[in-house]
Amino acid sequence: MAWLVISALFLGSSALSDACITPGGNRGRCVLAEQCPFIREQLQKISTIQEYRYVTSFHCGYDPTSRKLRVCCPSFSNAEDCGTIGFSDRIYEGTETDLDEFPWMALLGYRRKNKTMFRCGGSLINDRYVLTAAHCVTENDEWKLDFVRLGEWDLDTSPDCVYDYFGELHCNEVHEDFGIQKVIVHEKFTRNVFNIRNDIALLKLDKRVVSTEFIAPICIPTQKQADSLNIQQLQLFVAGWGATETEANSKRKLKTILQGHAMARCAKVFRKKVNYFAESQLCVGGKRGRDSCRGDSGGPLMEIFQNRWHVVGIVSFGSGLCGLEGMPALYTRVGSFLDWVAGKIELESRR
Repeated sequence: MAWLVISALFLGSSALSDACITPGGNRGRCVLAEQCPFIREQLQKISTIQEYRYVTSFHCGYDPTSRKLRVCCPSFSNAEDCGTIGFSDRIYEGTETDLDEFPWMALLGYRRKNKTMFRCGGSLINDRYVLTAAHCVTENDEWKLDFVRLGEWDLDTSPDCVYDYFGELHCNEVHEDFGIQKVIVHEKFTRNVFNIRNDIALLKLDKRVVSTEFIAPICIPTQKQADSLNIQQLQLFVAGWGATETEANSKRKLKTILQGHAMARCAKVFRKKVNYFAESQLCVGGKRGRDSCRGDSGGPLMEIFQNRWHVVGIVSFGSGLCGLEGMPALYTRVGSFLDWVAGKIELESRR
């Protein structure tokens, strides 16, 4: 009954929006509850006085016309140093990156007895969370997700060093491994032989990440940027070690360019109707020798907005025939899950 009362107070039709700080200390927008997926979800869960008080703590004012209550709706806030473009960010076909390129790239480490394997990738999005694919953290086999590695370049050396054109030696800092405090999988994640839906997850690290030249977060797009993404007219970017469920294909971090396509292209390749796939997915790649085998399962599909790198997709699902002409792959569209990401981080900040 309580949630019905509070719903009646919250709901209205105004589109006013102002910056605010949530009870968890995160940034948000002061809007009516019907405009906030996070609050609508929490309203459905109210069954105790504590939950009632938690939801009402998001109150941030009143609509001046209808006098309805407004709530501070969580929104993801990018770090100031996110997505920095370096002088070396030049993309060729399947080439090695420089030591400091794409410093948000994460490797997911799995253990089985006394062995370690990197089977997936991810993206550091702030000082505590890594964005990855749900299928990377829900596999039920002998390999168990154990840690996240940041600041890696060459899997065989530590520190990693290269000589420049003039013969001068350059080295990065030693990579850092982080424990995983919590795995947060999308509630509607599903997988079958032909498709994966809602393939997104967050890894909460066991301690905060200190940004360096070789470890720094990527930006997440705003909803406006995500909605403006015309996938068919874009060349998108992936990087990584080619880490899949079986092994890492490269010892050094690679990068390449991929072409975006209409979903009809993937539907034709996988012999499905277009509506078999969701709007929350992207169809990308299919050029011989270039594919997400150059990136990592769970790793980022990237684009540049306002001179900063942003993660617009997550490597999700392919034919299994990597890098073949005319065989694109499916990626999770990050723009479809911005509210989900912000909401989960807010819940983890609950005091």
